[in-house]
Amino acid sequence: VPSANTQTVSLYALDSGSKPAADAVRMLVIAEKKARIDGGSYDQVIITSDVGNGDVTLSGVTIRGKLIVQGGGENSIHLDGCKVDTIQVDKDTTADGAQQPRIELNNTPVKTIEAVQPVIIEADTASTVKAVEAKSDVTVQGENTKVENVTVPGPVLTTPPCSNCTLPANVTSPSARMTVLSSSALSVASDDATVAP
Repeated sequence: VPSANTQTVSLYALDSGSKPAADAVRMLVIAEKKARIDGGSYDQVIITSDVGNGDVTLSGVTIRGKLIVQGGGENSIHLDGCKVDTIQVDKDTTADGAQQPRIELNNTPVKTIEAVQPVIIEADTASTVKAVEAKSDVTVQGENTKVENVTVPGPVLTTPPCSNCTLPANVTSPSARMTVLSSSALSVASDDATVAP
């Protein structure tokens, strides 16, 4: 049962692009297959599994804590002009038809993306991702996407075909495997890196 400091967004409240009363809300829970939030400041935002493969857009939203992504599909989590330190992706993609969520960042720099479950990351030039903790498969796509540091406790980091992908110089893992598709170019910016066929 949500507390007085929690707001659950319904589709009806969002049809007109309305803004929740964020001054009284500490946590925002999004449980609709199509939702848009314009503005507001929250301690935590949760995109629940009820969203399924649906679309969620956050525009001009400030999240002081985590954005937790448990729903959304391969074209669906859009952050435009937002302020967020940490995004945790934990959507169960084992169900039939479940897609891994795609996090699209527009003018939204992020300190950390925690990939507990598979995720696709795409960003514009104003949206650098400082660090990715890859506990599952991570796909970095888009010619402007920049990830500065990736920590991989196990396999695997995959890049899709792209002409100008920027891969991090700092990939840290005792047993990591980075997979670069044959139609991509790999540039390694490190004196002590080893690249094996």
